[in-house]
Amino acid sequence: MFAAVNQLPMILTLLPPDEHAEIKPLVSPWGLPCTAPPWGTLVSVDLRRNRIAWQVPLGSTEGHRPWFAPGRTFGLPNMGGPIATAGDLIFVAAAADNYLRAFDTDTGRELWKYRLPAGGQATPMTYRAGPDQRQYLAIVAGGHGKLDTARGDFVIAFALPAAKPDSSAPVEIVRAAQ
Repeated sequence: MFAAVNQLPMILTLLPPDEHAEIKPLVSPWGLPCTAPPWGTLVSVDLRRNRIAWQVPLGSTEGHRPWFAPGRTFGLPNMGGPIATAGDLIFVAAAADNYLRAFDTDTGRELWKYRLPAGGQATPMTYRAGPDQRQYLAIVAGGHGKLDTARGDFVIAFALPAAKPDSSAPVEIVRAAQ
């Protein structure tokens, strides 16, 4: 099982019963969480052995840091889920850095990433089309207000490799449409 997980403290404000409770992350004046990273991870859970098989930071601080701090793959707060393919790839665009990423299902190694025009806080989907029944991946990039990602109204599709990629070679995923 694969999951995008947040690991950050939240502030919950209790209100009268006729109002909704307010929840927001505990962040510094720069907008970064007040705990050590990673703040978001992609996790593989081995359900047969009841243990975490691997976990990797999900997202970088690109665009979410003070000008003097270097960008790092710390793992950012995320919203949305991953999808796994029969070709042993996991796709996820949940992190607040606007990237769609592909990971190896066995190791969690990032194989590919694509900068979306808006936040991809949605679970990607796959489908087959055309005479050769090629597999495609689609993502809605609309942004998310609470994660402060770029807003938009994009649906972007990518053509997946015809066969499982060699683990040492980069994944070639072709942008098919927007």
